[in-house]
This record gives sequence, structure tokens and C-alpha cells, in this order.
Amino acid sequence: MKELHIVVDGNPPCVYWIGSWFNKYGTERVRWCYPAKSYIDNGIIEAAGSDVDVTPISPWCGVWAAVVRKDLTTGEVLAPEERVSTASTKFVGCTGGQCNNIKTGWPILW
Repeated sequence: MKELHIVVDGNPPCVYWIGSWFNKYGTERVRWCYPAKSYIDNGIIEAAGSDVDVTPISPWCGVWAAVVRKDLTTGEVLAPEERVSTASTKFVGCTGGQCNNIKTGWPILW
């Protein structure tokens, strides 16, 4: 994937909103549900999005979900080894023709 410059478009908010649903498929499969950190660690670009109408449209929900990987129903952290840090992420949001990047030191409000 890296050599082919493939960009993965994951939906980390799904881990929060429907994470417990993945558990019925077993621990090993949960491990590979939205493996953002593995992509990043292997030099693959992981462009996280949301799955609106299943999850909220807010990109902050996605950033939070990728960092904490907690399930809404149980509070369980799903595949903690796939949590990303805010330092390893870059967010670009565009609204009304203006684009902004998250920069080191900017506060992130959950």
C-alpha cells in the first residue's frame, strides 16, 4: 500500500459508536478494526473520516475516537495498541473556503 501511495480512509468514530458490535467477531478481528496506528507506523497515509448518519459529522469526534478507542456502550478500550497520539495526527478542516491545520501546542477540546 505504501509503495502504491494508497490512502486509507478509515472511520475511527465507528469504534466509539458501534465498537461493542465488533466484539462478536473475536479479539483478533477487533484488533484490526480501524488500525490507524499500524497504518501510520508503516508509512501509510490514514485519512480518517466520519460515517455520517452512523456517527456525528464533527471531525473532533473522529480525532477523539482515534486517540481513546473507547466503546460508547461498555467504556472498553478496543485494541489499545491502535490508539494514536494527537502528535502523530494532522487534521485539515475546510469550512466556508478556509482551511486550517492542527498545530503542535493547540488545545484540543473534547
